[in-house]
Amino acid sequence: MRMMMPKNRDSSGMSTPTASARGPPAGGYCRGLGAQARAGARQHDVTGRRYCDARGRRARAAFSARGPGGTSLAGGAAVAVNAYQPRGAEGTILHGLVRDHLETFLRDAAERTEGAGVPRFVEKEFREFLTCGVLARGFARVRCGDCAYERLVPFSCKGRGFCPSCGGRRMSEQAAHLVDEVLPRVPVRQWVLTVPHRLRYLLAWNHKLCRAVLAVYVRAVLGFYRRRARRRGVKGAQGGAVTVIQRFGGGLNLNIHFHTLVLDGIFAETEMGSLEFHPAEPPTDADVARLLAT
Repeated sequence: MRMMMPKNRDSSGMSTPTASARGPPAGGYCRGLGAQARAGARQHDVTGRRYCDARGRRARAAFSARGPGGTSLAGGAAVAVNAYQPRGAEGTILHGLVRDHLETFLRDAAERTEGAGVPRFVEKEFREFLTCGVLARGFARVRCGDCAYERLVPFSCKGRGFCPSCGGRRMSEQAAHLVDEVLPRVPVRQWVLTVPHRLRYLLAWNHKLCRAVLAVYVRAVLGFYRRRARRRGVKGAQGGAVTVIQRFGGGLNLNIHFHTLVLDGIFAETEMGSLEFHPAEPPTDADVARLLAT
């Protein structure tokens, strides 16, 4: 079930803030995502060990089939050894697009803004993306202590804006961390807040204002859960939330909005001193509208 307030517009033509609450609870999805991330890491580790073991056997067989100086021994058979191939980032469409048109883009941006151009952190993100996974830009040399096999692993850019590899790795690691270390095993609901277009530009450049808007939004949502709990006779209720700020929309347009995972209920202390979770009922459209008006 998804409840979304329609995008109303005021008399000035500017869209008003909208909020949505997505269900059913996302706890199962988060746990599934974390499990997939961990399973992928385990599979990579197992595959790596198998590859290393097989590589070691082939290397030992090749060594035993040759004498000093690399001469073939009687009965020895040539053994083909597979070489490690790093990911081909330079051959992707995205890499080629940025590589071929970055300078033109930066020059046009400077001409249209009277020399100001794009922010320095944006240009830095582009340029570091072009170095991601390129051996000529630096690498680590990894050696197996069992079979003595070595490989060169190129450095990554660790960018947040354009690199699919670094972004995907960070997403998987963050999902696993939230599931394993942060979120309790209770239902979780996703809340999304969008803001008017004019405010989006202010939030994009003013980080202090962005944090202030986020604080008001999260405080209002958690207060909504506490008030509902008090009406049910639950006192001293406390909730929890984790927010990710997304800076773009479906068309890669600037669109600052907030994705928040909120515990779909509250914790309260029992007479024995332990914490008990009280699940909440799904919010209605009217509940979301009243919350948005606070």
